[in-house]
Amino acid sequence: MGHLSFIEVALLSSLVGGVSGLLSFFVFHFFKKNKVNSSRVIVQEQAKSLLSTSLEKAKKTKEQADIRTQAEIKIIRRDFENSSKSQLLQFQEMEKTLEQRQRDIDQRSAYLESRLLQVRGLESQHSQKKDFMDHLENQYTSICDRFIQDLEAKARCKRASLQEDIRNSLLEAVRHDEAKLVKAFDDEVQASAQRQAKRIMSYAMNRFSGDPIGPKPKFVLPLSHSKLKGKIIGRMGRNIKTFQTVCGVELTFEDQDRSVTVVSQDSFKKEIARRSLLRLMREDHFNPQNIEVVILDVEKKLIKKALEDGKLAFEVLEMGTASAEIYEVSGRLKYRYSYNQNIYHHSIEMGFLAGFMAAELGENVLDARRASFLHDIGKVLMDPGEGMGGHAVIGAEYSLKYGEKEHIAYAVGAHHDEYKPKTVLDDIVKAADALSGGRPGARVEAVESFVERVDQLIAIATSYDGVTQCYAMHAGRELRVYVDALKVADAKTQELAQKIARRVEDEMVYPGQIKVIVIRENVATGTAF
Repeated sequence: MGHLSFIEVALLSSLVGGVSGLLSFFVFHFFKKNKVNSSRVIVQEQAKSLLSTSLEKAKKTKEQADIRTQAEIKIIRRDFENSSKSQLLQFQEMEKTLEQRQRDIDQRSAYLESRLLQVRGLESQHSQKKDFMDHLENQYTSICDRFIQDLEAKARCKRASLQEDIRNSLLEAVRHDEAKLVKAFDDEVQASAQRQAKRIMSYAMNRFSGDPIGPKPKFVLPLSHSKLKGKIIGRMGRNIKTFQTVCGVELTFEDQDRSVTVVSQDSFKKEIARRSLLRLMREDHFNPQNIEVVILDVEKKLIKKALEDGKLAFEVLEMGTASAEIYEVSGRLKYRYSYNQNIYHHSIEMGFLAGFMAAELGENVLDARRASFLHDIGKVLMDPGEGMGGHAVIGAEYSLKYGEKEHIAYAVGAHHDEYKPKTVLDDIVKAADALSGGRPGARVEAVESFVERVDQLIAIATSYDGVTQCYAMHAGRELRVYVDALKVADAKTQELAQKIARRVEDEMVYPGQIKVIVIRENVATGTAF
């Protein structure tokens, strides 16, 4: 059983007293109600005895509660004293710690004050030294100025002019080094480009095997007998006039060789005239009406044949479809020649070569084939006597007019640089043209024209100052120019080569390409006696 507090003891005592009072009250009324007077005294005595016993118990209980209360108070007081002692010890420890920290702060503050005094001393010393250095610098500047003035007086020139001379010499040296670096870089780029171009062209040539060059048709037709000339001319020249008017050509006779020659700058009309004249001589039926019928019939068949040849070329190159106008004009290329090379077969060959190069370079193969095949259709469309200078532009405009894409037409116009090349496709067409037209045996020219071309090359090269010798190599496809080392600097050789190449492009007509090489060498001699 646990200890009772003081309040619990008081409540218990009050409870016992109340119970005793109630018990006495009930006993008293009980005996009064029954009116048993004899027992009243006995009940009163029992009530008193019970009350006395209850009071004694309450007293004992109170005493026990007081004892327990005093014990609890002692325990609480002892716990409080113990707790107070522990907190007091903690407070004393904290006080000691704070005192130690205060002492540390005081020591650090004293140290910082001493360092501050040292820094102020150093600042004062630094300021004095700075003033001294400024004084020395002023003296040095004054001495340098006097020294420069003495030098200018002795050299009889100003400092600014000397600086300008030194700057110019350094700038000239830098420019010279820059020109050397640019030349070395250009050489490396050109060598790399040439290696790559040779590899791609070699790959294209190895994959393509073209047909051998066929014979050109002969437009000098032999006359089998002497009367045939008279039949062709007709009475009062009616037959030959009709023939020349309808065909648009001219016929010339060679009495010594007994032959007739078809003369015209339009290759298609020339072929119509040749075939018509052969048919008339074979049928031996000459009169103006029949001549006109034969010529119109031959022209109709030849136009149909040109249309079929154009479609056939597109099928061979697998280029899809095109307009009827493009088919006809491209088929007419079969009757035109450049030197000894048929333009129709040359264009097909170019289409294959351009396709191979485009595939190697990752470009559109069909576009390369199409632009290459159509590159010379302007030659068919040119007016007689106009020359060859504008056929690329004419072909480009015609291609664009009849449904070809703009970049295809532009490549057609750029293959002779009438349009400035802008895309890889333009360069592929130019390369394929040079590759097909420049291969050995592709284009045979007369000895006279070759000699004339070589003379023109040498004349262009020797027109520049400093050129001492000039040689045309590899059948006129390479021009080697030797320059005087005293007149032409090493860095200027590249510029001279470019100038000569540009003049050759502007002033000459030639198949393929011509490489210009400028050679500069120093020759030192010594004499022993």
